[in-house]
Amino acid sequence: SGPSAPSGPSAPSGPSAPSAPSAPPPRSPHPAAAIAWLPPSLRRLVASLPLSRRQWTILLGTLSAILVIGIIASLRRTEQHLATSHPIAAPPVPHDAPPPSPAPTTRALSDATALYASGDGERALSVALAGLQLQPTSAPLAELVGRIYFDKLYWRDGLRYFRDAIRSDPQLRADPDLDKAVIRGFNTTPDVDDDIERFLREDLGSAAIPYLQDTARAHPNAKIRARAQAELRRIQ
Repeated sequence: SGPSAPSGPSAPSGPSAPSAPSAPPPRSPHPAAAIAWLPPSLRRLVASLPLSRRQWTILLGTLSAILVIGIIASLRRTEQHLATSHPIAAPPVPHDAPPPSPAPTTRALSDATALYASGDGERALSVALAGLQLQPTSAPLAELVGRIYFDKLYWRDGLRYFRDAIRSDPQLRADPDLDKAVIRGFNTTPDVDDDIERFLREDLGSAAIPYLQDTARAHPNAKIRARAQAELRRIQ
């Protein structure tokens, strides 16, 4: 058999062709909404950076952290400024309030009453009259002055202050101290003018009836008993 036919020409041997270069990693699209919160100059700079998605995420997180830190620092500075310019006053420390001092007329009445009860009528009269200078319409002070004057047998002066007291407080017509003082004056002055009798009729009225009845029934002086009976007829 003859030699085999030569095979077809083989592909030339030599260096292999270089492979195509690999594509660069995709860049992050930088959507406008994601960096809209940045200042304009910084927003333009970030948008122009050739960053990968991972790098973009890191950068955005870093900027966010810086922004938060800046906001916190600004708030602290504002608080410090407000605390310095408008300090909050500390609440007052509670103290036991001293008891209120009595009104001058109340003290005058208390002092004059105590002096009168102790038998010092002169000083009681001075204190009571001084209190009336401060408050002329004080019925208790006027009533006390009237009783002191009756003790001194100053009938007209006493009747004047009794009238002032009743004018300020009509309920004093039934005050036993005032009524008894006037009856004592009535029983002591059988021969004087009719000032006390007129006071019994016009100022005391029915409040004087029980005391006049006692006088008309039990007084040892017949003339005074007769006067009391006459006054009772006038009042009744």
